Amino acid sequence: MPTSEYLNFPAIDLQSQQEIQEWDYEGAITAWKPVVAGDLLYVWGSENPQDGLTLHAVDPKDGDVEWTFDTSGAEDPGVPVILDGLIIFADDGEKQITALKDQ
Repeated sequence: MPTSEYLNFPAIDLQSQQEIQEWDYEGAITAWKPVVAGDLLYVWGSENPQDGLTLHAVDPKDGDVEWTFDTSGAEDPGVPVILDGLIIFADDGEKQITALKDQ
């Protein structure tokens, strides 16, 4: 799991392998399990994973965070699955499945 001072999203040109843009978000020091669906990038981030995780929905074109969903105590929510406008993830620690409706 990568760690830094910020939640960091670099954009890489596949042909040149050069970074073409990068977005940083203060307050999150870990980010992992990204998935792209439709027009959004979904990625987990947290200042302290023991306090719960936040799912960030980010516009990859400009880096704007469209919305976030905070969990309390989620230990390992897994990679989100996007299906018919729902963002679905399972949490091993809480032993539950959550489905969010994307707007």
